[in-house]
Amino acid sequence: MDFYLYLFGKTIAQFGQCLQALHLLGLAGIGKAHARYQICRVEDQKGNCIVDRGQVCLENFEVSTVSAYALNRFQTISTHAVPLKNELVFHTPAALKYHGSLLTRFDSDALIRTVLRRIYCFDCFEGIETEPPKWECRLPEIRSQKPRQMEIRRYSTRKDERVPLRGITGTVAFDELPDELLLLFAAGEILHIGKNTSFGFGRYRIR
Repeated sequence: MDFYLYLFGKTIAQFGQCLQALHLLGLAGIGKAHARYQICRVEDQKGNCIVDRGQVCLENFEVSTVSAYALNRFQTISTHAVPLKNELVFHTPAALKYHGSLLTRFDSDALIRTVLRRIYCFDCFEGIETEPPKWECRLPEIRSQKPRQMEIRRYSTRKDERVPLRGITGTVAFDELPDELLLLFAAGEILHIGKNTSFGFGRYRIR
């Protein structure tokens, strides 16, 4: 099983404890059957090996920032042809609420508001003083979209039942994305957007 674990701000310093907790959890087992596992390999965002079958190489541990990632992605994407940088591909369901309702189709205003709010929330968590962001430019037109509604059920220990989590996957293509918005969407690749991001929801990539 491969999975991503993002640590932000002060929690980055707790990487060692997180690694130890995951190791001990593998010894104890997970799920009702207490299935055991072992950590084979841990890599950072750039592919540098930090853990390889029990050998820890903390000298390879490198802290990155969301802004650096977004800028690097922006520069990489901008070198491609224009039509290739206007499409978002959602790999996991995005639970996007707009005007109090869960969306079944992508909406440009909802997407922009969501990514702006996500970035603002992370700034607040880190104690960065900033104003709530606003998008006052013209909204980009959606050229085409292929949404697919999904429902994933997770077991809730508190409720002692399976709880449905809903969202939409698929692709959404814009006629044009201004550079400022492209940079924001690049940051959203790391932060994820919408509800239930702690369960992996809202992961997308600019194609």
